[in-house]
Amino acid sequence: RPVDAWTATFLGDAVLIRGQRIEGHRVETVLGALPLDTDHRTTDHRTGGHRSGDGPADDAEPAVFLRPEQIQPATDGESSVPAVVSDVVFTGADATVALDVAGSTIKARWPSVLLPTVGDAVAVTVRGTALAYPAGSSSGCAPAVDDTVDAAI
Repeated sequence: RPVDAWTATFLGDAVLIRGQRIEGHRVETVLGALPLDTDHRTTDHRTGGHRSGDGPADDAEPAVFLRPEQIQPATDGESSVPAVVSDVVFTGADATVALDVAGSTIKARWPSVLLPTVGDAVAVTVRGTALAYPAGSSSGCAPAVDDTVDAAI
């Protein structure tokens, strides 16, 4: 797992959003309350040291890292947030789906079968855990919750 936000975006497509720490190992984001991966090491660029665990323990508003394929259409009964499809780019076996979520544009990667069309209202969920990094660990990687999020490389 990437040790910092810069490495995470360098290694592949990334969704980076600002979070707000809540109880336990969870963070509130525009995509809902997400569990944090507690089994990774992060680099604290303020001190140059490494941390184990759920990321920057003292950072109340961390940069939250997801892979685009973690953001998926929700099934009935699954925890979800509403979104509107703003763009669909077919890339073969999958597609990049741009979603308007609470004023932010989030790019997801979905299988190319049964894709939504632009303007469709969908419910989305996040599968798996998120990683958290200090908000200032990579300039420009953690926009405010209401800003456009487009960190896909």
